[in-house]
Amino acid sequence: MKALPFFLLGLAAQSTQIVLFREFLSVFAGTELTLALLLGCWLAWVALGGMGGALLAKRMRRPTMAYLLLALVGMLLAPLSVGCIRHLRDLWPTPPGESLPLVALFVAPALLLLPAGGWGWAFALASQFTGSPARVYLVEGLGALVGGSAVSLLLWPWVGPCTLLWWTTGLHGAAAWVLAARRLPRGRRQWGTLGWLMALALATPGWSRWEERQRLRFWEEYLPGFRLRAFVPSPYGDWTVLEREGQHHFYQGSLLHLSLPEPTETASVIHLALLQREAPRRVLILGRVAEGIRAALRHPIEEVEVVEPDGRWLSLLRRYGFEEMQSLLRNPRLRLHRGDHRAFLSREGPPYD
Repeated sequence: MKALPFFLLGLAAQSTQIVLFREFLSVFAGTELTLALLLGCWLAWVALGGMGGALLAKRMRRPTMAYLLLALVGMLLAPLSVGCIRHLRDLWPTPPGESLPLVALFVAPALLLLPAGGWGWAFALASQFTGSPARVYLVEGLGALVGGSAVSLLLWPWVGPCTLLWWTTGLHGAAAWVLAARRLPRGRRQWGTLGWLMALALATPGWSRWEERQRLRFWEEYLPGFRLRAFVPSPYGDWTVLEREGQHHFYQGSLLHLSLPEPTETASVIHLALLQREAPRRVLILGRVAEGIRAALRHPIEEVEVVEPDGRWLSLLRRYGFEEMQSLLRNPRLRLHRGDHRAFLSREGPPYD
């Protein structure tokens, strides 16, 4: 139990990093420059927080109380940062549908990744009052491993970003409370911990509603006049379906992926590939589901197999793809597979043309 606060420190810090990075990548279209700046700013804040915490920890009479205060600040800053990222267009007014200016990409991460400094400071405090930085680092690393895996692979499709941060940072705060109140009678510590957990549970619906409002406002600012029809979180990138004048627009993050029905169909690179071989019979398409299906089935092919790792994208196509896409998905020549591309290619079977 003594190591639990440091385990939850790693879990909360890693969860915060994943959530904020995904929000930034969605707003700034996920370029390599975005990722480089995010990592640089995060590590810089962690380093500055750790350095400042190490200098101040030696002068503190009750470092555990300072640790608790940092946990409380992290509980508020982490979910609020999500809302701030989604409203960057309020600070940098941009025409609808256009990307934010480059200056926003440099300034916003430097300001809104400030919670990383708190995690660095908390690590320095924990190392100070335990007297074992190596032990704290090991336990925190295990927490980060568990937190990163749980958030990315399990929790993301089912729990909203703000609610997720509220609970991960809140559990760390509860453990920090137990650590800071260890001199109190056991009964008071237990009642305090129970009250803390009840407060987390009671505030959860409020965070969920607030998050929904922020998402709706983001799309109202980004594309005025469009109506939000569906939002589906996915580990591969969140999907949003917008509607305007009878047309559905499918966005992954903030990038347009597909519009249905399309008044005109652009020429697909799938046609170029199929024309390289005379009379192909079996065709395999990895990704590019909507465009690939539509283009390949125009050719006299006996069997088209399409592999798509994100089953939520396929569900959206079936539900909002109108009769055009729904009829293509029901075509007897089509076989859809959900899974990893490399794993599918490693399977034994007849060759493709």
